[in-house]
Amino acid sequence: MDGNIPIIKVVKVKEFDEAKRELKNPICIHGMPGMGMTGKTVMDHFIEELKPNIKKICEIYSTAFPANVIIQEDGSISPPKITIYAYVNGNGERKNDLVLITGETQPNSVIGTNNLSIEIVKILNDLNVKLLISLAATPVMNPKSSPTVYITVTSNKLIEDFKKAGVRKEFISGVITGMNGIIPGLAKFEYNIDGCALLAETYPQFGKDINASISLIRILNKYLNLEIKTTELEEKAKKVEDLYQSLVDKRKRREKRQKKKDLGYIS
Repeated sequence: MDGNIPIIKVVKVKEFDEAKRELKNPICIHGMPGMGMTGKTVMDHFIEELKPNIKKICEIYSTAFPANVIIQEDGSISPPKITIYAYVNGNGERKNDLVLITGETQPNSVIGTNNLSIEIVKILNDLNVKLLISLAATPVMNPKSSPTVYITVTSNKLIEDFKKAGVRKEFISGVITGMNGIIPGLAKFEYNIDGCALLAETYPQFGKDINASISLIRILNKYLNLEIKTTELEEKAKKVEDLYQSLVDKRKRREKRQKKKDLGYIS
């Protein structure tokens, strides 16, 4: 075997087959770490909010991931992985069940990214996923309290319904790098699974742009008729905004003092 081809190990837990039987018209929401951690933050929040009605059904490990381990909150370590969860709607009020996908990191290489994406798409087809929503970001020059969300699609029939849910406009041109862009494209190409990528405006200087994630959650709530609360995220976003503003004000005061000093020297 070519040493450059990453090894991928898919671990399906016993709940996988059960979820496969129970899921009805499942929609997949996918968000991996990326710019502003927008999609990753959304997925982590969804998983926490949907407990205990969410089940881990699959873990994926790969030598394509960076050479490190993840330190857990209890002090234990584990290799980086992608985790797939199933949420079966038990009350009948919503039309679709959910498959949620996220991970701690993305692969280091192009080959690793593509091979891992193909493996995920196979699993989505096995779970009979009907629609894939991938969460991504597009950079802006300044932070925004209510970032605009754009959309790009593999089927134009999706655009109007997402606009009704609050998406402002189509993403006209450009590229989406990494798994957040590749997976919906492969899902359509390989298995004719319709998909889209939602891209929230993100200020890249923020390691985690929480306002961008909140904008994505609001779109998903409306489109999927969910009630995922964002109060906790809004409080965190306010703290980040306050810190950023204090740094901006401090810089302006410093520049003002420097300007006065310079003018005094000239006079």
